[in-house]
Amino acid sequence: MVSYVIISWQGRHLLERLIPLLAATNDSQIIVVDNGSTDGTQAYLQQWENRLTTLTLDRNRGVAYARNRGIELAQGEWICILDNDICFEEATVNAMVGYMESHEDVGLTGCRLLYPDGTVQDSCKRYPGIGQKMKNLLFRSKVRYSYPDEMQTVFEPEYVIGACQLIRKKVIDETGLLDEHIFYGPEDCDYCIRVREKGWKVVYIPTVSMVHDCQRKTNARPFSTLAWKHLKGLLYFYRKHKRFIG
Repeated sequence: MVSYVIISWQGRHLLERLIPLLAATNDSQIIVVDNGSTDGTQAYLQQWENRLTTLTLDRNRGVAYARNRGIELAQGEWICILDNDICFEEATVNAMVGYMESHEDVGLTGCRLLYPDGTVQDSCKRYPGIGQKMKNLLFRSKVRYSYPDEMQTVFEPEYVIGACQLIRKKVIDETGLLDEHIFYGPEDCDYCIRVREKGWKVVYIPTVSMVHDCQRKTNARPFSTLAWKHLKGLLYFYRKHKRFIG
């Protein structure tokens, strides 16, 4: 069984697209953790109470905290982390499961993600050093950390973004939960590092895809409270993994 873990904050309009697609899947558990939304999310989720496992938090406690509460409820052999702005494709997840079943050393995978116009997203990346990351944030230098050549085939990037990750339950049992010191990014980078440290591979699979209608919240409001919490998460990440160069 696949356990799908979705978190949401002020995202009812996105859940209205995603939940019906997930609800049509077979042999799956759907877990939705709401980060204290005030847009009618809880009322919408109640319409699906016979199909969903839901948890409503008292306020927005961040990505890592909310995902962890969802992961703790997961009963499946496979845990699929999805952003609420994903246009879900069950065949893609089935293909990812099939790949991991035939590659027992792979602990976490991500598929190809597309923008709504069909452009391929940089959903697998290298870890930037703090110097270059600060240039991007402060001066919009737009340096990319992607793999433009490697992304044509299955390969092992440094990390795949958390918008769509398929993880073995065994890997989570060994690695632990997401680091809750990180409110919003880069909890996905951190987790891929920790998965590798446990001896598992992280793999990008470009032969299957989903559309990711990326919201880019911190880019839209670079001086917001959310952007500040994102910056704090980055600084914590760099101290933790000693990635100061670049």
